[in-house]
Amino acid sequence: MKCLSLSDAVRSVLNSEIERLETLCQDWLHIKTSTPELSHDVIGLIDAAVGQARLLMSKKFSQFRGLIERCEKSFEHETEDPPVTCSDLDGYWDMTYIQVENIDIRFNKLKKLKENNWTEQDIVPKHKQNTGLVIRKPMKTQVKSSLREMIAAARKKKQQADILQMNDSVEKNVGIFTVRTPENVGK
Repeated sequence: MKCLSLSDAVRSVLNSEIERLETLCQDWLHIKTSTPELSHDVIGLIDAAVGQARLLMSKKFSQFRGLIERCEKSFEHETEDPPVTCSDLDGYWDMTYIQVENIDIRFNKLKKLKENNWTEQDIVPKHKQNTGLVIRKPMKTQVKSSLREMIAAARKKKQQADILQMNDSVEKNVGIFTVRTPENVGK
């Protein structure tokens, strides 16, 4: 019964979010049509926010509603599909709600634009207006040079080992070639 009550609660939250977003879309479409002095940029921002909200409601929310129904059927053992658990619903909602928050940010930006008589100059935070360049010197660390020294020492040691190995080799003349092989090969 716990999952069924959770699915009812999730369905209620989903329906309230759909209603809230649909109201926001209606309000902003009304503002768009009733305010002739809007610039093309502001109209584009309204269209983008409304479009993103409607896309979310038509795609993700309808998919979420289907998952709620599958969860209820899984609980009642009425489906042969893989079961949808309450934690699946919770995880899907968490991922979807990130998009809801992004849409809210868009609508809040539009609200601030409207409050500022459709100018963007007051929206930009003051700390972002600073365009001074900060030049940083690259940090030199001792680790890099000691790593280089270790690599160089390893290469030198390998070269010395190769030279010693060549000195311990057996030379055979085979026609026009001289073949050098280590002494312990074949023993």
